[in-house]
This record gives sequence, C-alpha cells and structure tokens, in this order.
Amino acid sequence: MITNVHTRKSTVLPFLLVFIALLGLLDATYLSLSTLKGTSLVCGGFGDCTGVTTSEYARILGIPVAYLGFLYYATFFFVSLTLATFKKSRLMLPLFLLSLVGLAASLWFVFVQLILLQLVCLYCMISAGTSTALFLLARMLWRTHTKNDAHSPLSIDSTESEQV
Repeated sequence: MITNVHTRKSTVLPFLLVFIALLGLLDATYLSLSTLKGTSLVCGGFGDCTGVTTSEYARILGIPVAYLGFLYYATFFFVSLTLATFKKSRLMLPLFLLSLVGLAASLWFVFVQLILLQLVCLYCMISAGTSTALFLLARMLWRTHTKNDAHSPLSIDSTESEQV
C-alpha cells in the first residue's frame, strides 16, 4: 500500500509541476511583455504594480527582473515537462535545486516589496506563490523518490542506465 502511494505521488507530482510552472510562465510573460512595451500593468486596484516594476529593484545588472522570471519559469516548465513525459529521474535533483533558487528569489522580492518599497505588485505576488508551490512540490517529489528509489516509476530504467 505504501508503494502505491509513492507511485501515485511520483506520477502526479511531475504533472502538477508542469501545470504550476505554466501558470508562473504566463504571469512572467505578462510582466515581461509589459516591461518590453513600456506599458503599465493592470493591477485591478490591488497594490501598485507600476511602482514595484519600475523601482530600482526591478533590474539586476541592467536586466529586468521580469525577463529573469520568464527565463526561470520557461526553464522550469520544460525540465518538468521532460521529467513528467520521459520519467528521467536524473532531472529531479536539478529541478529541486532550480526550485530552491526560485524560492530564494521570491523571498527576496517579497521582502523588497513589503519592507523596502512598502508597495505590492499583484503579479509579483502571484509569481512568489507559484515559485513557492514549485519548491514545495519539487521537494515532495525529491523526498518521495529518495525514500522509495527502487520502487519509483521514475527510477532509472535499464535503457537510461545503459546511456550513462
């Protein structure tokens, strides 16, 4: 019965990662396009998106943070899609580490919004939520895989071990 639960988690979690990464990618795409076109974000009366996205913290080494978010979510989406589709267990650790980077960046940017700027951007907070969810799910997947490595459907199969 325990193996059944681990198998179900190992099968469902990668697809949840794909779905949430897609949500983050859509959010980051909107932020990136707005930055590229120089248009104001529609915040729906929640916070000051323009104040946040035009602040001194909205660029790192001259690169808009929105573009970096787009790159992060696009990478996460394609790696998690590859994991979900082809069951390559060697992608689990890089995916977990990538999720850790996203979580750290989100914690920093939430701190910037709430403490340094005292402004909130709805889309930035959505990004913080999606990257936190990606971290939690990637951690669950990693723990499930490492606890039950031999019985996981994502464990390295014979064809993968021959290529290594």
